[in-house]
Amino acid sequence: MTSRWPHLLLVLLLVSLASSCAVLPGSKPKSRSSVYLLETQIASLSTGDQTGCRVIIVNPPDSAPGQNGAQMLYQRHANQIERFAFSRWAASPAVMFEPLLLDALRASGSYRAVLPSPAPVRGDLRIANDGLWLIQRFEGDRSEIELRMSSQLYAPAQRQVVATRDFNYVESAGDATPAAGVAAAERALERLLGDFSQFVADAVSRLESDCVAEN
Repeated sequence: MTSRWPHLLLVLLLVSLASSCAVLPGSKPKSRSSVYLLETQIASLSTGDQTGCRVIIVNPPDSAPGQNGAQMLYQRHANQIERFAFSRWAASPAVMFEPLLLDALRASGSYRAVLPSPAPVRGDLRIANDGLWLIQRFEGDRSEIELRMSSQLYAPAQRQVVATRDFNYVESAGDATPAAGVAAAERALERLLGDFSQFVADAVSRLESDCVAEN
């Protein structure tokens, strides 16, 4: 009986190691950990030689609760956030979003300047972005990406809210892997940037023209 104990202990140890090596949906072995960028191509949307006269200041996006870090998040159950073990973003979604929001407005060619906050000038309009939420949801062997953000456009001189909008997108990711989630996130991001640019353009067009565009 005593001679069988070492063999039994070895079996229990192997079972324990196998359990500890179980990975989360779509994650990879530690030796193959991955870091992902969130990016998209932004084509120029300028339609004329004349540039608008407005100076736009864009606040850095504020993340929704639980979204501050660079971890790639997923959900298998409502109200429960989990983190991939061996896949992460290069930076938090908010940090990666900020230059893309700026580029989307600059590509329109409709403003004298589009600047990040804090800026050395006051600006004619300021855009606040908050509630940024990006997560991969799993259902069986498939998944989808949910992307949300709210924007408010202010006229500082008049101390008034010009326009607000909630952006919300769900994009099928197909496979239940982080890489498929990244591809779906970039498709959702492309949709958000287009709608964000149009939202700002529509709000600015409703303002009284109190400045003269420079050639």
